[in-house]
Amino acid sequence: MSSTPHKEKLLAAIENPKSNGDVALLKEALSAYETWVNKLTKLKSTGQVRINEMTSLLNQYKDYLEVDLIATKGSDFLKRQKGQLKLDNSVMEEFLIHLVNPSILNNLPKFDLETGPQTAFMSLAFRPSSITTLNEKPEVILKVKDQDFTIGKAIYYKFSSDSTFTAPKTVDGKFYLAVLAAECKINYDKTMFQECAGTAARLKQGCPIAKYYALVEYLDIQPEDTRLTEIDNVFLLRKAKRLPFEKRSVLAEVKAQHKNFPISAEVVGKFANEIQIEKIKNLLIKKVQSGDIGEHFSISSFLSKELNKDYSSISRLFSEVEGITIEQFFILQKIEKVKELLIYGEMNLNEISYHLGYSSAAHLSAQFKKVTGLSPREFKNIGGKRKSLDKV
Repeated sequence: MSSTPHKEKLLAAIENPKSNGDVALLKEALSAYETWVNKLTKLKSTGQVRINEMTSLLNQYKDYLEVDLIATKGSDFLKRQKGQLKLDNSVMEEFLIHLVNPSILNNLPKFDLETGPQTAFMSLAFRPSSITTLNEKPEVILKVKDQDFTIGKAIYYKFSSDSTFTAPKTVDGKFYLAVLAAECKINYDKTMFQECAGTAARLKQGCPIAKYYALVEYLDIQPEDTRLTEIDNVFLLRKAKRLPFEKRSVLAEVKAQHKNFPISAEVVGKFANEIQIEKIKNLLIKKVQSGDIGEHFSISSFLSKELNKDYSSISRLFSEVEGITIEQFFILQKIEKVKELLIYGEMNLNEISYHLGYSSAAHLSAQFKKVTGLSPREFKNIGGKRKSLDKV
């Protein structure tokens, strides 16, 4: 994993023989890059103010790199191949690494998370060639995929056909588990959207709680409904469509588009907020799954203590991002847990109401019917279906 993906692309371009005529320009870009990163690391602000300052610096650097240098002075090769060389979208990849900062994201775990471009885990399977090979070293098949930006951690594994894990019959290794992945695109067309949808689905097969986003500068398609896919959200950073083909090489048009449609600090802030609320949701899901809520459980006290923040700010952020209150989200989680317990017959209604913090079975039944339109008995009789809690 690289913590300086854009710098590495600049250095690679400088060493590329096809870029010989652009070496001086690329070295100018490298100097501007160092200035950009230096300014980012010296920021002292917090929250949305810091995001605003970071985004302003991002726009300044991208305008200089993409307009003043490449579009104005670059060779035909550099203008055509800047996408293949990843000189443009790698800027966003590196910017997002700086976004994962306690001054902005203060709900992240205390242990060290790995952030940045990464080859992320998709699935694991075993492939014995025959029944006779089951007593040999397992053949592990890992499926992974490169992601532009991730938050996650390395996971280490060891499998053996021998309970004592003797070396000849043991295989070990590691993979990177991404709980958040994002694709950074300059232009976003129908094919890219479909590819992202497929990637999101496979990523969540390997890690069901994972979140998958696309951060794009220019749309090259009509807006699509991400709810029909496993993509959690698409963030349009510049709020603009891609320039028509005949205008993409016209310097004045490129300059005007950068000037009129800068990357939006508001949109970057919304992306940061989505990362923030995942901790809130995971805490509430875990609490429901524990089955230890209690009649006098207080959501506000619980979250304020866990997150060390004022509940009003937590609640406001959650409602802005999710469109429902924390209390409504918590009720939906509890109802899904009730469905699970009813389906599997693990407890009667009185026991369920006790473990999930209802004052009585009647209270639980009334809330269940209000949410689902059915009484618990009716739901059980029709063999009701439930959602995974992380999908509610």
